[in-house]
Amino acid sequence: MEVFRGTVAISDYMFTNEAVPNWAFDWSLQLVSVQLGNPLGLSISNARVQCVGMGSNDWPCGVSSGGDGIPSQPLVPNVAARGVWYMTSPDELSTPGIIMNHFVQARVQFNYAYPNTPPLDWPDIGQRIRCDNALPGYALSGCTFPYRPYLAYSQATFPELTAHIASAQAAGAPGSDTLPPKVPLNRLTNTALADKNRNTACPPAVPRPPGKSCDEYPFRSTWQGHYTRRGGYPVSARMIDQDENSLGGTDLGTFYRENRVIENDAFWVWITP
Repeated sequence: MEVFRGTVAISDYMFTNEAVPNWAFDWSLQLVSVQLGNPLGLSISNARVQCVGMGSNDWPCGVSSGGDGIPSQPLVPNVAARGVWYMTSPDELSTPGIIMNHFVQARVQFNYAYPNTPPLDWPDIGQRIRCDNALPGYALSGCTFPYRPYLAYSQATFPELTAHIASAQAAGAPGSDTLPPKVPLNRLTNTALADKNRNTACPPAVPRPPGKSCDEYPFRSTWQGHYTRRGGYPVSARMIDQDENSLGGTDLGTFYRENRVIENDAFWVWITP
């Protein structure tokens, strides 16, 4: 016999830093409507977070000290029950080159004050996070989320660099999520191949005009570069202002670090005003 029916809204989000191997899991649940029964009889208890492996490259993780969780309490319409847990990767993350994928899920028990009504164990849909010690040139392990980041170059700051990238993307080079072929770039961390990309695009013997340097797109640190040419898409090289070119490379390195873009990770390149 059905004794209660209601609608709950669950929200969760995680936040972390690219230079730390742990993160916070913020979770809330709210009763937004009741279709059957008395909401005064509804409560939650046993709120917990589990971090489980979901595949061959997925690792379980633990809940570190700290965080307030969610105490047992009645569920009152339009009042959110909310808590935060702090999570940490296993000690194996200290191993250089290791990559760990985690799946984090909150669970809560619904209770209803009606005779012989068993509690209901309710899991949320869960969130994934990746922690690694595989970022070239960066000694610190850290965590990020499985999404496709974008590198944004401003036309105001980089007029010549952005003109080159825009021209190359308009001609069919990858990296744009709005222009054909709508194919992202993939990071290349092999320095020997990256050097071949660079030297193929910008041979050292080619003269550089005063104040200019050779800029290649797609970047030499991507699999779509001039030598590796994954997908066989168009490539471009152009002489641009050398200070712009240098600063653009610095921004690219910062982008890789802050987003923990590791080998073969995909990303977009945007041009902004």
